[in-house]
Amino acid sequence: LVGASSVSPLYVGIQFGVNETDPSFFLYLGFSFNNGSLPYVGIYDQKGMYIYTFEALGYMLAGRNGVFTLLGLWCSIVSFALMMSVREMGAKKLGELLMGVTHMALIMAFKYGNHTGDLLMPWVALPILFYLMAINRKKEGFFFLGSFLAGVQAAFGLTSRSTEAIRGISFVVFYLIFFF
Repeated sequence: LVGASSVSPLYVGIQFGVNETDPSFFLYLGFSFNNGSLPYVGIYDQKGMYIYTFEALGYMLAGRNGVFTLLGLWCSIVSFALMMSVREMGAKKLGELLMGVTHMALIMAFKYGNHTGDLLMPWVALPILFYLMAINRKKEGFFFLGSFLAGVQAAFGLTSRSTEAIRGISFVVFYLIFFF
C-alpha cells in the first residue's frame, strides 16, 4: 500500500497526463495495450514485452486496481519466499522478525513501486528459496526447480530490461560451481 504509489488506493496517484515516472508510464502502457495500441508501433517504451503484458493483464482485470492487485500478489510471493529462505537458513523468530522489518523498509523505500525490478522479484526470490532447500535437504529436485525458475527470470529479464537477466544467469552459474 505504501510503496506502490502509482497504483495504490492510498494515493491520489499520478494521472496518465503526467508520465515523469516509470510506474505511471508502465500503467499507461497497459492502458494503451488494452485499448488497441500495438507495442512499439502505437505506444513505445524501450522495455520488453514482459512489462507490456504484465501491465495490460492487470489493467484488463480492473484498471489500476488490477495492476495493484497483481503487484500485491507478486509482493506476497516475494515475502513468503524470503520468510521461507530465512527459515531454511536456520533463523528463529527474531531472525524472521528482522527479515520482515527489513523487507517492509525496502518496500517503503521504493517511492513509486511498479518498477521493472519489482515485477521480476518473484523470479529472483523463488530460485534462492529452492536452492537453499536443495542444499539443506540434499534433494536434487529442488535444484532443478530453482534452475528452471532462474531460467524463467532470465527470460523475463531479457524481455523486460536486458540487464535484469543477469540475476537468473548468476543463479545457474552458482549451481554449476556448487555442483562441480
